[in-house]
This record gives sequence, structure tokens and C-alpha cells, in this order.
Amino acid sequence: MKLAIKINAVWYFFTFLLYSLYIAQLVNIIQTTNTQKPPLASRSISDLVGEPEVSFALVKNGSTESLFKESKIFAYNKIFESIELKNFFIESYESGLKRVRSDPNFVFVMEQVANDDYQQQLPCDLINIGETVIERGYGLATPIGSHLGLLLNQVLLDLQEEGVLRELRKKWWTKKILCDVSECVFLYKSKFPLGIKNLKPRPHSHI
Repeated sequence: MKLAIKINAVWYFFTFLLYSLYIAQLVNIIQTTNTQKPPLASRSISDLVGEPEVSFALVKNGSTESLFKESKIFAYNKIFESIELKNFFIESYESGLKRVRSDPNFVFVMEQVANDDYQQQLPCDLINIGETVIERGYGLATPIGSHLGLLLNQVLLDLQEEGVLRELRKKWWTKKILCDVSECVFLYKSKFPLGIKNLKPRPHSHI
């Protein structure tokens, strides 16, 4: 009888110990989850603007710099102020992407055409954050009153509807696609660096 009592006591003590360890671990997981910030890729640009550890950069003296400098949107003004304060103006896309790959809290603002091209190349470690800031297109200029304006407009619209412009861009502009991004809004792994897009050029004429 005494042996049975001792066995029961040991069993209950062992069960209580396991239960206590389980509760302690669960509390620790909950606290860690609550204190850790979500990955940068899952947050909006507006959320990232107020984060002191996040640094933004863009190409110096480019159209993107002018866009952010003159923007009336609060988040984009703050991004430009941060870049200007830290003097994070990059000389080239290659320099910006090199910095992105070396610093997980570094966000490089670039045009979508270039971003799509670099994102589709090895080592497939770039992701987009946020939505397109503004849509811009490339234009063809003709003299005022020239009949070529209407003619070019119609031809370009026809080529766009038939998918010819898209194929021409893939042939002459886009490099060979080595990364499959067709089914992803973000290419994300926690160890991956970041990149964002801001301009989305559309092939059309502007007279």
C-alpha cells in the first residue's frame, strides 16, 4: 500500500512538473510573438516609415528622387526626408541592390521596370514591398498639328491590344527570367533582403 502511494505521489509530481514546463513554454512563446515585429515584407510602406532601424535609399538625381521630393503624400515625404538626412542617395541600381543584399533593414526605392528585371534574376533574393506609387508611361513626341500623332496612337494601341508590345519588351528589355514570381505577391523568406518598386511604366504614346 505504501509503495502504491509513493508511486502515485511520484506520478502526480512528474505530471505537475510537465504541466508547469508546458505552461511556462507557452507563456514564453506568446510573449515572444507579441514583442517581435512582423517581417518587413508583410508590412506597408507607411508602417515602415516610422521604424528607426529601417533605412530607405534611391538613385541620386533621378526621376524617382524628384517624385518623392515633390510628393504631397505624407509617407513619401518622410521617406525623402529620411534619405536626405542620412544622405542615402545611391549612384546606381547595382550599388543599391548590393546594399540591399547586405542589410536586411535596407529598402531601395526603384522603378518597377528595373525592379522586375533584377527580381527575376539569380540569386532570386529580392522582394517587393507595398504597392505602385505612381504609374508612368513612355511617350513619343511629334510636331504640333502633325498627322503622325493620331497615326502613332492608333498603331500603338493596336500593338498593345495584340500583345506585340509586351513581346517586344520581353525580347529587347527583359533579361532571361530565372526566378518564378508569377504566383507571388511577395518573394519572402525571413533571411531575404528587401527591395521595393515605385514606378510602373506603361507602353503608350503621349502626344
